Amino acid sequence: MKLKLFFLCVVFSLNLFAQDYLGDNKLVVIGNSKLIVESDRASFKYKIIEYGSDLREAVQKAKDKVSFTVQILNKYGISNSNISTSFFKSGENAGGGLFLSSSEDFKTIIETYVIVDSLQLLEDVILALSEAKIYDIYNVNFSLHHFEMYDKKVRELAIEDAKNKAQEIANGFGVKIKKAIYIEESKIRKSYPNPFNPSTNIGVTLMEISRGGLHSKPIKLTNQIKVVFEIE
Repeated sequence: MKLKLFFLCVVFSLNLFAQDYLGDNKLVVIGNSKLIVESDRASFKYKIIEYGSDLREAVQKAKDKVSFTVQILNKYGISNSNISTSFFKSGENAGGGLFLSSSEDFKTIIETYVIVDSLQLLEDVILALSEAKIYDIYNVNFSLHHFEMYDKKVRELAIEDAKNKAQEIANGFGVKIKKAIYIEESKIRKSYPNPFNPSTNIGVTLMEISRGGLHSKPIKLTNQIKVVFEIE
């Protein structure tokens, strides 16, 4: 009984598909497009860890260090709107202090997220932060500043491809295209070398930067447009 019911559902679905897409006087095409663009924006995180004999001291020292590094970023033209706290943790420094009492009994961790709109400044900014003796710099990501502009372009290319395919097929079969009666868009955004992540994570060390180890990654944008045309 279950098998018969499944078979009926499949047949019903196929009939609906046939009526929607493969009926009389209909032409179905899929337009594809691809655009590879060099990334023009970067982001990264840096971590500050400070210690104190009490919680207040550890927090204050970490806040002061963050304020100092933000001033460095501001000097490079990075506005406060491109700087945000991504992680905060403060408490006892378990196992880190000396017996009975220590100036490192408490620990505060603050991670800061930074967006750099000019790749030309990226290495200088990271070097300047490193010289401020922060704990770590990591998760360097490359992306597009004006993504909407490229997204529009890749959509236009997919539309043009769908129209060209439809016209070519119509000419080949001697039919005329009247109008589009159904349109469906699907987008996939990829980057290299990892096609499943729109950015590339890189661990950064001072040695890598001094050797010119920061390289932006191109980003691939794709679009697909399915169109059903009425023909005569």
